[in-house]
Amino acid sequence: MNIMFNVIRNVNIKTTHSLNQPNWQVNVLSFGKFVVKFPKTRNQRMKAIRSSRLAESLTDDRLSSLLLETAISLQKSFLILSNSPHLQNFCGSPYIIFDKLIIQKRGRTFLSLRTDNSTLELIDHFFTLNQEIWKIGVFEGTFDFLRNCGILPNGDPFFIDLGDFSTETEKFYTILSEKRWEYRLDYQALSAAERQYFDALANDIFSLKNFKTKWRSNLDYE
Repeated sequence: MNIMFNVIRNVNIKTTHSLNQPNWQVNVLSFGKFVVKFPKTRNQRMKAIRSSRLAESLTDDRLSSLLLETAISLQKSFLILSNSPHLQNFCGSPYIIFDKLIIQKRGRTFLSLRTDNSTLELIDHFFTLNQEIWKIGVFEGTFDFLRNCGILPNGDPFFIDLGDFSTETEKFYTILSEKRWEYRLDYQALSAAERQYFDALANDIFSLKNFKTKWRSNLDYE
């Protein structure tokens, strides 16, 4: 099992600090109803990673690997967004300038909206979002739904984080088979009842069978 997953599993994720980790990929500036996002420099990404929950076990080799992984992931995601108007509909209609600068509608994260009575509805939104982008041949595999997903002013759920989209299905088969969402801070921060609800949906929706059924099933997106 990946070292990073072991580290995350053993972290006390119940603290507020654990759900407020620094962004590794982009700088974000707010302007009224919009946000502007642009890639962090290598030094900025290095600082963010060293300030994260992985810092205590971070080796030089692992740091170098993460720096490369985050840069490649962001570059690929921006390219996918540029070529997929349908995906943009689920991401706050981002406007991409020179493949480097993104202007995105501003919303509120699931985490900021979370209450004792709303979490199950937010979980429903998360599973719906995933299945909708599967239909157009894209997936997002971090599963940090409390921080990376949100609600727009018009009530629509959307992906806030734009840096981890992919089309490489073999990679996602592994992610699903290993149930990697169970190692993410957002999942582990759920209460026992919330996690039970999440698991019940995940057993069906995050199955390989359902993924393969939904994958590229609506490329024209009607």
